[in-house]
Amino acid sequence: MKKTLILFFSLFFSAFAVNADSPLEENSIVIQEFFGSKKKMGQGTVYKFIFPAYDISLWSKEKKWSYHHLFALEVKARWDSSKEEMLESTIEVMKRNTELTEAQEKEYTALLNSFYPDLKEGDLITVVYVPCQKIFFYHNNKLLKTPEDMIFARAFCDIWLAPKTKYRSAREAILGLS
Repeated sequence: MKKTLILFFSLFFSAFAVNADSPLEENSIVIQEFFGSKKKMGQGTVYKFIFPAYDISLWSKEKKWSYHHLFALEVKARWDSSKEEMLESTIEVMKRNTELTEAQEKEYTALLNSFYPDLKEGDLITVVYVPCQKIFFYHNNKLLKTPEDMIFARAFCDIWLAPKTKYRSAREAILGLS
């Protein structure tokens, strides 16, 4: 029993000891295309339970992030996730941050289902937000989809960027507030 407790606490505290500034692949092909050699604004880690699920970074040419300027979010998977798990989680958090009608929820579920991949540990999802135009979704630097619905685009990015997100510590880190 004592060894089990020691193992549990070791795993528990090591999960929180992960440095939020642990490196993601710097300047991926997509980031180079849109931002050149700019440095990321910030980076954080999203946890599921006590385990790191993915690292997320924010890229912008501006000093301060805004929905009025081009930006990108890069998400690096820390464990495998099925398309179904990601879809369910995405819609749940989008509904938490944005008032979606039943029709929007169905539309966005169908949209995400049309291109979401299963994720493997180490996979990279890059989302590029172009104000008043569209949002680009990439998986391991391969373009998946380019929706032009800006309500959807903002609701998706608000998963991490909304002030009331359930991922507050990751939000603060990626915005450089912590």
